[in-house]
Amino acid sequence: MKIFNKKSFFIFLFLISLNYLFSESFTYKNRFYFYFDNISQKNLDLLIDSLDQVESFFIDKFNYIPKEKLDIKIFNYVWQMEKNLGIKYWIGGYYFDYSFFIQPIDSLVKKSVLKKVIFVEYSHYFIDSYTKNNCPLWLNEMLSSYFYYLFYNKQVNLSYQIKNLQNFNDFINLQSNIYDKEKMEDFNNISIKFSIFLSKKFNDVYLSNILENLRNNVRFEEIIQNKLKKDIKEIYEKDFKNNSN
Repeated sequence: MKIFNKKSFFIFLFLISLNYLFSESFTYKNRFYFYFDNISQKNLDLLIDSLDQVESFFIDKFNYIPKEKLDIKIFNYVWQMEKNLGIKYWIGGYYFDYSFFIQPIDSLVKKSVLKKVIFVEYSHYFIDSYTKNNCPLWLNEMLSSYFYYLFYNKQVNLSYQIKNLQNFNDFINLQSNIYDKEKMEDFNNISIKFSIFLSKKFNDVYLSNILENLRNNVRFEEIIQNKLKKDIKEIYEKDFKNNSN
């Protein structure tokens, strides 16, 4: 999950103020900085292995390695992360400005979501780096879900009926969606299905076309308009929705 807020500077200061919760640190590949209070070597190895897998996926696909430092902060307890970040317990990871926070490794393993959480949070990091922070927040979240689907061959119900997020503005309203578990599940499912839909429209150069254009400072709306001759809202609410129902 990618943090979003117009007052990014104040969020940055707030997150810095949480550093006292993480008394130990470990550096990997001179880019990944792990911060924690108490973690076993076994869990640290699981985390590193998951990180290596997702990074290899992106290197193979885009021939690009981010150079930015990535801070990874691991909470001791689920309630601790929920209380300090003000997020719901079902959100295993939270990303902001080349840092991400995650629930305890044991908790993520128990829920069988460790690899998914690491994959999605790393995806936010990679997309920010590759596009030079030009990717809209909702699109970053959508693409991260789609990347996860591609890498793990996640089973998706392509006959899935859109329930809550009928309008495009509702779909991209992350600030509302993340606090509603059902809406968040809808967002993730729709993200994959909508990405598959757009990929077909782009003749399977969807990912490379969009990310490369964003990297070159072309707005997402322009990319869609130039390629499909329609705006993204119309595509979502008419073409995609009609095709999905």
